[in-house]
Amino acid sequence: MDVTEEIGCMGYVPGSHEGRRTFVNIFTEPGSGQKLLEQLAPASPRFVPCRAGDVLYHHGSTAHLAKPNRSSMMRRVHTAIYFADGCTRSDAPKHHPSVDRANIAVGDVIASGVTPIAWPLDGELPTPLPWPDSERTRALRTLGIIPNQVQ
Repeated sequence: MDVTEEIGCMGYVPGSHEGRRTFVNIFTEPGSGQKLLEQLAPASPRFVPCRAGDVLYHHGSTAHLAKPNRSSMMRRVHTAIYFADGCTRSDAPKHHPSVDRANIAVGDVIASGVTPIAWPLDGELPTPLPWPDSERTRALRTLGIIPNQVQ
């Protein structure tokens, strides 16, 4: 199923991944998302409809949100968070579900059955191919969804 604005597509605040990083507790603090958007003003989210089967990636510090689902259809999502092997849990943010599920303590290496090493399994990183030069790629780069070209 395609994810349209009516179903609640994702929105990204352009350039927010390059600015000051502030943890916003969207899990237990109602209204915190609006406070973050006010901090990022005058930039505002750009919403990105996607087709069935699309995968959206974005920088971990890109401010992002979803529109409300105003349809009668279920919006199904899957979230994966990636970080470098050997990272340790910091004390901020204090209660993020990606590491709480495995009860990883502050200061411990983030390594568990629910935080597996995704790549590379042999220690070698592949040479990434360049992103194609297209209108869509340029728009996604502006939003911080895909990285700037590495020279």
